[in-house]
Amino acid sequence: GSIARSMVCRRQAGARGVLYLLASAAYWLALHIPLPPALQPLITLADLLPRWLVFLPLCLLLLGRRSPSRFAFYVVLTLLNVFLVLDLKLHLAGATGTGPVFKVGSYNTGGGRVEASRLLDWLETEQLDVLLLQEAGGLRLAKKALPEHLNLDCYGQLCVLSRHPITRVANLSRRPLGGWGTYAASYAVEIQGQTLTVVNVHLNTPRLALETQKAPITNYRRFLRLHESQSIESLLAAALVPADDRATAIVGGDFNITQQSSIYRQYWYDWQNSFSRAGTGLGHTKHTRLLGVRIDHILAGEGLLPLKSEVLKPMGGDHGPVVSSFSLKQPAAAPIEDREG
Repeated sequence: GSIARSMVCRRQAGARGVLYLLASAAYWLALHIPLPPALQPLITLADLLPRWLVFLPLCLLLLGRRSPSRFAFYVVLTLLNVFLVLDLKLHLAGATGTGPVFKVGSYNTGGGRVEASRLLDWLETEQLDVLLLQEAGGLRLAKKALPEHLNLDCYGQLCVLSRHPITRVANLSRRPLGGWGTYAASYAVEIQGQTLTVVNVHLNTPRLALETQKAPITNYRRFLRLHESQSIESLLAAALVPADDRATAIVGGDFNITQQSSIYRQYWYDWQNSFSRAGTGLGHTKHTRLLGVRIDHILAGEGLLPLKSEVLKPMGGDHGPVVSSFSLKQPAAAPIEDREG
């Protein structure tokens, strides 16, 4: 009897281990393997659903007996999930730059839930050179009360606040795509004698697709349209940066996609993600009761070195602001014979 019970326990433990492995593999494939466009709604769900769901089978494994070899396997698999699914980043030391250093912030204020005075105090406390704001249309009303050393410009609800001179370059509206509002705006910003291209973005939100729960067919179509609109918006927003200015350009804002998204990999993978390069932790920028996900990003060209990046507590709404420091990479010195000749 004891032998039979032991065999049953082993089979149950093995089945739970297989379930954990299958759940992990399904999440990895959904996040990292390109799939046909018709399946993109499933990918969007996997991208935006709570990532901790992958650990539910692990809870069942803890109920039974585990051999040392299986325990080691579960530990390794769990560590892989922590880094590949939860997207944990570890940059404890931080980089050191040799060129001029400047600081950029990005914050979706949640439809003006943050008072303008609080944003200004935060900019001064953090010593931000540039602050990119989304859903901040109300900030335009405070323009007359701004301190003289600050510059503010808004396209709709996309606003840029800076202690340096800023010049409008271009903006992109959703009207040609059948929507409303501005989803990207580019500026030339003068920082320490260097002109940088800065793009503020707010890609289409998945809110409507996620909130429609009683009409699965309609929901699926909305996910397809969402994927299409985010792809077009990403393509056009990335094109706002001229090729000659790409090295020292910054693109920041609420992308409404994670780094594992197929859209991100297609249109933004060549950019340096400041949190991935210089952040520590999970870096969740979007918070609900069940969900934590990093969908707000600050990206930089190869001519900039990310020194530090962190996500701060929300001051209002359900987004956390992202703050990143960069150093301007110094060009390599020319050979002596070239300088003399």
